[in-house]
Amino acid sequence: MENLIPPIESSSPFQRRNLDCSHSPLKEPNLLEVLSLSQLGISPCRPRIQKDCWILWKRPPKGTLKLNIDGASKGNPGEAGGGGVIRNEKSTVILAFSLYYEKGSNMVAETRALLNGLRCCKAFNMSKIIVESDSKVLIDLI
Repeated sequence: MENLIPPIESSSPFQRRNLDCSHSPLKEPNLLEVLSLSQLGISPCRPRIQKDCWILWKRPPKGTLKLNIDGASKGNPGEAGGGGVIRNEKSTVILAFSLYYEKGSNMVAETRALLNGLRCCKAFNMSKIIVESDSKVLIDLI
């Protein structure tokens, strides 16, 4: 089976995920727009528009599996879900999962995705695991 996601060397994906890759060139507001905004008590500013950023994946050492997890909510709290994928050193997908968690916060979704991933590892007797997440808060809590 061909690898759908080729392994690429990286470090700290959660640090790269939230970086602003570039700003879009926008026109400066004209005087009439500034006056109208000022009358409403709003300071004009240039919005930050992000472009796509690459997130890189690094292979686990030989004989080790890597569990990548992620969780999200639409609103905070709001409808939430999470999932993950377990791959070996050849980047072959061993197992993948996704679950709908109903209502919850981003942090609850991230934590539940981690818990579900670890439960999958235990259920399939996977013992040598590296966990990777884009949630710095969750990683720091562990």
